[in-house]
Amino acid sequence: MGINAFTKTGNTVVFTAAVSAPTPVQVTNSTIGGNQYRIINAGTSVVFLGYGTTAAEATTASANVTSSGAAFPLLAGTDEILT
Repeated sequence: MGINAFTKTGNTVVFTAAVSAPTPVQVTNSTIGGNQYRIINAGTSVVFLGYGTTAAEATTASANVTSSGAAFPLLAGTDEILT
């Protein structure tokens, strides 16, 4: 699989995280390069992006972080592209 540049014309989803996990958001994309997601942590704290096959799984993963859980750490001020 080749490397695709980030497609800036994709959909935008914004949500705000606080002490508790925010309401889950399912991101859908119908543009070219839809398998890439740009994640920006514009805050001043580390956050954990939970993922799963259901909203409940994603919320639990982000709220109860373990070494084997389904959560991706995002350092403060980072910009990540996930493929």
